[in-house]
Amino acid sequence: MRIIFLILFFGFNTIPSFTQYQLGMRLEKNAGMYGISINPSQNIFNSNKWDIHLGSAGLFVQNNYLYFKETHLLRLFRNRESLIVVDDKLSEKDNVVEVGYVDNVASRFLQARVFVTGPAIGFQFKKNQSIGCFIQLRSGLSATNIPNEFSYDKITKRKHFDPFRASEFGSAGMNWLELGANYAYLKVDKYKNAIGIGANIKYIIGYDMAFGNSLRNYQHAVTGENDFQMESPHLAFGYSGMNDLGKSVHGKGAGIDIGVSYAKNTKNGDFDYKAGVALIDLGFVRFSRDIRTYDFISDSTISVFGKDYQNLTSIDGLQGLSDVFIQNAIGQKKELTTGNKKTILLPFSISAQFDYKLKKSVYIHTLIIQPVSMSDFRIRGVHLISLTPRYETNWYSFSLPVSLIEKRIFNIGLAARLGFLTIGSDNIVSIFSKSNFYGSDIFAGVKFGFGKKDTRKTFKSNIDDCFQF
Repeated sequence: MRIIFLILFFGFNTIPSFTQYQLGMRLEKNAGMYGISINPSQNIFNSNKWDIHLGSAGLFVQNNYLYFKETHLLRLFRNRESLIVVDDKLSEKDNVVEVGYVDNVASRFLQARVFVTGPAIGFQFKKNQSIGCFIQLRSGLSATNIPNEFSYDKITKRKHFDPFRASEFGSAGMNWLELGANYAYLKVDKYKNAIGIGANIKYIIGYDMAFGNSLRNYQHAVTGENDFQMESPHLAFGYSGMNDLGKSVHGKGAGIDIGVSYAKNTKNGDFDYKAGVALIDLGFVRFSRDIRTYDFISDSTISVFGKDYQNLTSIDGLQGLSDVFIQNAIGQKKELTTGNKKTILLPFSISAQFDYKLKKSVYIHTLIIQPVSMSDFRIRGVHLISLTPRYETNWYSFSLPVSLIEKRIFNIGLAARLGFLTIGSDNIVSIFSKSNFYGSDIFAGVKFGFGKKDTRKTFKSNIDDCFQF
C-alpha cells in the first residue's frame, strides 16, 4: 500500500501541471470559455463577442496517505532527476527528502488530474446567444474510502493473524479525449436582471483505463511482512491494453455539462451579484477493445504472498500483476468471471457559485463542488469549497483563493493578471515555503477577448489558460 501511493504521489508531482480548478482566473467576469468547465452558462456573460484560448496543460494531485516532510515544490522540481526518498531521516542534502504518513483519519483518498487543452473559441451573436468549441485531453485517477486500518503505521505494526473489518473501497484511472461544443442563451428583464442557461456537449474518445474495487466488507489479516489474507471478499478489477498509453483507442462515449446563472442588475458587463449551479461531467466511456475485466466472489479465505510478486517489473504492468494474482491467490475457481467490456463514468459533480460585488472592482466568489457517486466504476470528482476575494478591472486583476480539498486539506493561493498574461497558484505556500508537502501547483497563461457586444471598436484581453505544477 505504501509503495503504490508513493509511486503515484511522487510520479504525478514531477512534471509541469495545472491545478484542478485554477481558481485565480476561472472565476472572473470575463472568464468566458475558460469558465464553462465550472458552469457552461459562463460564456454568455462575457462582455466580448469573441473569446479565444490558445491552449493549456496541467496537473492536480492531493492525497491524505503520505507527504514529504519539510520541503517545497521548487526543491522537488530542482532535484526531480536525482531525488531520493527515505523513511527515517531528514538530510542536509538537497536531493534527499523524508516521507511521512498521515494517521487518525476515517479514510484515505488519492486524487489526480492531468489535462492538455487545445484551442477553444467562443462567439456571441444576436446579443443573447453564444456558441463555442473546444478540445481537451484529460487523465483522471481516484482512490477513495481506503479504510484507515490500511494506514502505513497501522498495517505494518499490526499483529499477525489479527483480523480487522475492511469496508468497501475502490480506485479507477482513465485517459480520454473530449471534443466539445458549447451553447448558451441569455434572458434579460426590464430591470437588467439576467438569466443565462448553457450546456457543453462532448464526444469522448477513450484511450486507457484501469480499475480495482472491493465491493463488500470482508475480514483482512496480515500474516507476514508482505503477506495477507482476505476472508469472503468480492473483488472486481480490470484494465485496457497499456503497452501504448494514450495512442490506441479502446472505447468511445459521450458527456454533457448543464448550467444556469442569475445575475442581478447587469450593466456594461458588470453586476451586483451572480449565482449559478451546474451539473459537470455527466457522462461515460464504454471500453470494448482489448479489455480485460474480472469479478471474483468468494465465501472462503484467499491468501496473498509477497514472494509471488517479487519478479514482476514495470514491463509486466497490470497484466502481469493480475495474472500472478489469479494464478497464485484465486486459482481456477468457479467464482471468477471474466469479460471484455466495461463502462467507466466521468467524474460527475454538482457545482454552485456565488459572486458578490463589494464595491467597484472588488468581488468575493464562493464555489462549492460536490462529487456525485452513480457507480462503483467511475473517476470520482474532487470535493472543493473555496472563497476567492479579487480586485478586477479590464486590464488587470488580483485574487486570493482560499480552498478546502476533500474537507481535509487547506490551501491558500495567489494570482495576478496583467493585460493578456496571468500567473499564480492555488497553493502558493507549497511553492516557496518548507512544510509538509501533499501537492502543489503553479499556473500562467494567455486568453484573448475582443469585439465588444454593442460595438466592434473596443479591444479587450484577459487570461485564463494556465501552466502549473
